[in-house]
Amino acid sequence: NWAPPPSGANRRRAERCVMRGVVSCVEDAEAMRAERLPIVDDMPAMCRLIGSIAADAGYRVETTSNAVDFKATYERFRPTVVVLDLLIPDEDGIELLWYLHRKDHDGAIVIISGATKTMQIAARTMAKGLCLCIADSFAKPFNVQKLRDSLMALRGTPTSRTA
Repeated sequence: NWAPPPSGANRRRAERCVMRGVVSCVEDAEAMRAERLPIVDDMPAMCRLIGSIAADAGYRVETTSNAVDFKATYERFRPTVVVLDLLIPDEDGIELLWYLHRKDHDGAIVIISGATKTMQIAARTMAKGLCLCIADSFAKPFNVQKLRDSLMALRGTPTSRTA
């Protein structure tokens, strides 16, 4: 099964995929001092909770409850870190991972979802194949301190474990 070598953006993405693994994409996010973080979750209370944690960790936060709003926010906000629920009403998180791939997103992605373990593993595997950086993932309900530490680590800020 021969395929021509990638060109343009696909070539850059392929080179990035070959040149770095998950660890280095987290290091890239740290180096950029990620500040912009959209959240997509269909539960308003969850958006408020995650948003509060992210704001406390130093991020500018935008919350969305569906894929259409997330895509509009992504275009306008140009995030460096994305928090993604895999189960949202109009499109699932897998489709949004494809969207992030098409947009050449090279920042970190944090999955927070009530999806089954199988779906979470499938999302991580697919993201890796698309050269997307899943920096962390949490099952709902999640540990607030661990999420805070993860988000702070992406900014290079000392966490409760390293301070």
